Amino acid sequence: MLDDPDGAHRLWLVGDRRQGTAFLIPFDDNFGARIHGLQRLHRRLSGRRAGPPLRSLRLSAAQRSRLTLLIRALDGEQEGATRREIAAVLLDDEARHIPAIEWKNAPLRKKINRIVAKALDLMNGGYLALLRGDPARAKRFRRR
Repeated sequence: MLDDPDGAHRLWLVGDRRQGTAFLIPFDDNFGARIHGLQRLHRRLSGRRAGPPLRSLRLSAAQRSRLTLLIRALDGEQEGATRREIAAVLLDDEARHIPAIEWKNAPLRKKINRIVAKALDLMNGGYLALLRGDPARAKRFRRR
């Protein structure tokens, strides 16, 4: 990790650096983002400001809060907590006091089920979309 005021640079150094440096960039769906990152690094190494990361890779405060909720729900799920316990800890302490017959159709139960399902989806590969940036979101921010 190379710290930078505009955003950290993540590098993977292989081999002997005394022999020179080369950059290997896969030609894939993320090529544009990879080139942008390399340009930022080049500016930083040249003594200039690197500039901010792609806007589509930055998370808003609401997105960070949502991801924190999902990670906490996933932790509870993997520790064997019931959905009701997860809901009580993360959403509403009153979930513990809802009678079983009412819990079956409670909106809080449906909400926690959606949250846990999304958390499991992220764990099973959905997190890659965060690393790549959302192409649809990126298009909304392009200058015309």
